[in-house]
Amino acid sequence: MSRRSASPKGTARVAVVGSTTVPGTRLRQMLAELGVPGSRVELYSATDASEPILSEYDGEARLIQTPDLDELLARDVVFLCETGKLVAQVIDRAASAITAIDVANVRAAATGATLVHMDVNPQAVVGPGGLFAIPHDLSTLLADLLYPLERELGLAEVVATILRPVSDFGEAGIEELRDQTVRLLNFTDPQTEVFGRQLAFNVLPQSASPDGSESIESRVATEVGSLIGWDDRRMTVGLAVAPVFFGHCLSLCLRFGREITSDRLREVLMNAGLSASNDGADRLTPMDVSSEDGIHVSGVSDDGRGGFRIWAVAGGVHRRTADLAVRLAAALCDL
Repeated sequence: MSRRSASPKGTARVAVVGSTTVPGTRLRQMLAELGVPGSRVELYSATDASEPILSEYDGEARLIQTPDLDELLARDVVFLCETGKLVAQVIDRAASAITAIDVANVRAAATGATLVHMDVNPQAVVGPGGLFAIPHDLSTLLADLLYPLERELGLAEVVATILRPVSDFGEAGIEELRDQTVRLLNFTDPQTEVFGRQLAFNVLPQSASPDGSESIESRVATEVGSLIGWDDRRMTVGLAVAPVFFGHCLSLCLRFGREITSDRLREVLMNAGLSASNDGADRLTPMDVSSEDGIHVSGVSDDGRGGFRIWAVAGGVHRRTADLAVRLAAALCDL
């Protein structure tokens, strides 16, 4: 993942709408980590609240309130990290009056936002002004893995299954899995406020996850195809939530447009910065990479039908998405 600092002479005025949401929290942490000073960053909530919310930016206490639309229109770039009436108003004005980056990317398809992954389709950024969208975390993960293969070998078909950790659902998801585990080991009923049912010692299908139904699976497949440049549907995505705190797990079946060898496949993966072992004896697990960034391919095998099976794990997926959002902002303004 790219690591760099903001310009010490930057002038861009930044707004983060939905700064207390899961994507908003990750984004403001990334802005602070890259050195964007608090004097140029305003934190907002798009949800009306009777009292301001006390939060922080880079260790400095901040009060988060609902802004006026005019306040946002005065900013050089606005990150949209939640939904609501105010966000809809910003989206409506983005084309002519403001540069907005939809980090939550809930409305991108309906609003015609330009979907951008700075390491896959940076050419989509043609200048400031307008509405841009960051891919879903899982779309970013798959694009990072599949784009080098498409570029070098040409993918014909992809079937991807991803096991999601509870960190996908923020601190609330992490805390509920911890609490469920403790309660079950003490023979008491688990709390199910976040996941709606027991996740500890269990696996939940995407349709039972806190963020919706199988439509996310279709959305991820569509976004990856759009980023890579496919003009037809070549990928199927299946998602489930596993009782794991951090780290994503991927099992993929791949077919290519021409005959290749497993050695050639491993070579492409290694040249792209993705590790690729020669056998499955040392296959990694999410726990092995939970404190690391990047994708680690630790199993490549022939499926016996002209394709290949890949086992991979990934850490730092949420940081990767936040980093891409900030890099996009830097390409649009003097961050």
